[in-house]
Amino acid sequence: MKKTVRLTTAFLKLIRLPNLLIIIFTQFVIRYTIVEPLLNNYGIQLQFGFYNFLMLTFSVALIAAAGYVINDYFDRKTDIINKPGQVIIGWYINRRFAMFMHVLLNLIAFVLAAYISFQIQIPELSMVFLMVMGILWFYSTTYKRQFLIGNVIVSFFAGLVPLMVLLFEVPALKMHYGAILPLIGADISILLAWVGGFSLFAFFSNLARELIKDAEDYKGDSAYGRNTMPVIWGIENTRMVIMAILALLIAAILFVNLQYIQNLISVLYCLVTLIIPLSYTSYLVWVANSSSGFHKASTGLKIVMIFGVSYAFIAYFFILN
Repeated sequence: MKKTVRLTTAFLKLIRLPNLLIIIFTQFVIRYTIVEPLLNNYGIQLQFGFYNFLMLTFSVALIAAAGYVINDYFDRKTDIINKPGQVIIGWYINRRFAMFMHVLLNLIAFVLAAYISFQIQIPELSMVFLMVMGILWFYSTTYKRQFLIGNVIVSFFAGLVPLMVLLFEVPALKMHYGAILPLIGADISILLAWVGGFSLFAFFSNLARELIKDAEDYKGDSAYGRNTMPVIWGIENTRMVIMAILALLIAAILFVNLQYIQNLISVLYCLVTLIIPLSYTSYLVWVANSSSGFHKASTGLKIVMIFGVSYAFIAYFFILN
């Protein structure tokens, strides 16, 4: 019994269960607090069925879980140096079982993706999932070891998570409403603008966090010759790049609030939960001189990212209705 509990606990750590829950939370929030109220403003309803949407969220989460497994599979040597107490594959879960789970998770994800793609009569959408699986494999085996490419890939997929809601909802809307969408003044570009804003925030915040994690893992990456930004450019230059990205995020949040949204509740929420914490994270990056220092900045930025997704509730209650 104890062995089963240990194995289950180790597996849940391996697939980063909290991160998977954040992915699912993000897609539900985008669908029901951004997309649905915007559509309701035009007098139209969501057309991508709930159970299909549920399968979409699980498919995306399973692909992410498979990505975490294969990433840890190939990162074992550097993880022994960077975070020896957190190595799972080879200690709690053997390598063969990890590879089996990677294949199984991807297979289930693809079956779900293929099913919902056929449901909206665009089967080729399932190829998007297949492409993501392939890129995540090459990320773990190759791209992660190349300068900046791996960071951009992971950040791009983080930004893709909110957009996946539209990728399946918009075709379903066009199937049901067809040519009447322009007649009732329904502007799909407004959906893209709102969801795209969350995607851009996810992309840049994840990019900053990926670089912070590279700085945190500098010792192991350097020992095994990985071409991460801290290894190639040095910690100090990487520090400046991270701070520049965080400054860009702060400026973008202020600009959008003051130029387009112009809502006091929105400004106050962003100030308290995003701008001040991002500024503090930038300070943590500035003063960090060890792995633990960068780890604090990484943890802080992850919390900010959750608040960024939760901004959708502010939009729902104070802006979109």
